[in-house]
Amino acid sequence: KSNVNTLYDQEMYVTSYINAKDDLMLCDVFIDNGESGLSFQRPGFEAMIKGIRDGKYNCIVVKDLSRFGRNHLEAAYYIYKFFPQYSTRFIAINDDYDSTEGNTALEDILLPIKNLINENYARETSRKVGTTARNHINNGLFISAFAPFGYKKSKTKIGRLEIDEKVAPIVRQVFDMFVVQDMSTVEISRQLNDEGVIS
Repeated sequence: KSNVNTLYDQEMYVTSYINAKDDLMLCDVFIDNGESGLSFQRPGFEAMIKGIRDGKYNCIVVKDLSRFGRNHLEAAYYIYKFFPQYSTRFIAINDDYDSTEGNTALEDILLPIKNLINENYARETSRKVGTTARNHINNGLFISAFAPFGYKKSKTKIGRLEIDEKVAPIVRQVFDMFVVQDMSTVEISRQLNDEGVIS
């Protein structure tokens, strides 16, 4: 199979599959970038489900089951109950699954097992990422995407912050206003706004 890793690649892969089939027509694309597959409360997914309920779609095509969702119970609900209830065909390309084809008993057994494996994989990956983040934090490394005001990420030392000399005077001014001048945060904000300091 093709190496389809990015969302764009996945979209092109599914689109090519649909375009190659005479009985399929692309109506919409639903993407949930940055959303966990463990949850089915994803904006794109919910819009797709609404479209099915409204009668706009009668077929759903995904690259594979893991792209559909990684909660095996909810995935099973949609595949075996919801989609049939709304006469909606479901295709998982890489899993060679098409709900309109006469799937064998073995395929019907394997589908929930694949969903269970996908769910476990997502949970294990999440746990590993959390462990790595905690280890970085415990070692004094900065892991957030953006440095707090007054700092910048070091270009030479990964996970380290450096003072941002461009805005350091503002940070020192705020500290002085709060500690020495005993100003409230509202008073500090007003003065900084009056001085034209970018928030």
